[in-house]
Amino acid sequence: MFLDLPSPFIWVLNTVGLAGLPLMISWLFIRLPHQLFASDKGITKLLPFEKNGTRFTRILRIKRWKRWLPDGGAWMKNGFAKKKLAAVNPVYIEQFMRETRRGEWAHWCMLLSTPLFSLWNEGWSLVIVLTYAFAVNVPCILVQRYNRSRFSRLMLRRDEICYPKKMTSARLEEF
Repeated sequence: MFLDLPSPFIWVLNTVGLAGLPLMISWLFIRLPHQLFASDKGITKLLPFEKNGTRFTRILRIKRWKRWLPDGGAWMKNGFAKKKLAAVNPVYIEQFMRETRRGEWAHWCMLLSTPLFSLWNEGWSLVIVLTYAFAVNVPCILVQRYNRSRFSRLMLRRDEICYPKKMTSARLEEF
């Protein structure tokens, strides 16, 4: 701990920081140009074992719990809702995949910003803050990667798939 602050002030900083920092990061990422998220690169590049999503399904059982996560993109102005598919055409799926990259980058930044809290936290309070940051961000990162791995496979097969003209809404579980 670098800053020796009274406990009530630390509580306020933690509460405001844990709520405000993710909102600020989300706000910033929504304003970044979509071209930055056009392809998997850097931290968002899918690993060979993630390519088809079966490890996510079999080991982590993401399909069982992902519906319980909130859709932060739907909460923000100009955000992109990812809880439910609005269309199943290739252009929309590409946009959806771009937004999963944007969301993943945002959650990585949220997670990587938590060492800031070590400026005014120490011991158990720092452990609690770091545990909270992992518990909130890692599941969201995993779901973004899971969805993108499934849609990457779908886009590779897009020539084989017939898209219904009248389909306007579908759940991710249907794919």
